[in-house]
Amino acid sequence: MATAELDLTQRPPAKTLRKRSLYRDAARRFLRNRLSIVGLVIVVVLLIVAIFADDWFVAPLLGREPQPLIAHYGYDEAFIGPTGGFPSADFWMGTDLNGRDEWSRIVYGARISLSIAIFSQLLALCIGLPMGALAGW
Repeated sequence: MATAELDLTQRPPAKTLRKRSLYRDAARRFLRNRLSIVGLVIVVVLLIVAIFADDWFVAPLLGREPQPLIAHYGYDEAFIGPTGGFPSADFWMGTDLNGRDEWSRIVYGARISLSIAIFSQLLALCIGLPMGALAGW
């Protein structure tokens, strides 16, 4: 009867598994979902449009009033002429019944909405953090 010898002194190196962090796993799941990517793109575009509606970040350095960048006109500028106009090269989304540019009003409205959202989150943090710390103590 033949016997096979087994050498136990040398083992093949064990394969080490890469440990995935919670954040890497969450990012991988987020990036695989196409709908989440579409939502992220929409939010980023909204942020860029709201932040760069006018040059409020450069105008004080140059000693002048902010000038519109993305919004062609100020949010309260009214124009004399046909009201309730259709979209054109001058007014991308048309005008309302008072002759104001709809695109400019949407852009400035996005800025106001985002500032309210940031303020409410900071307020919730200022209230919730001490309450949570007190409850945990």
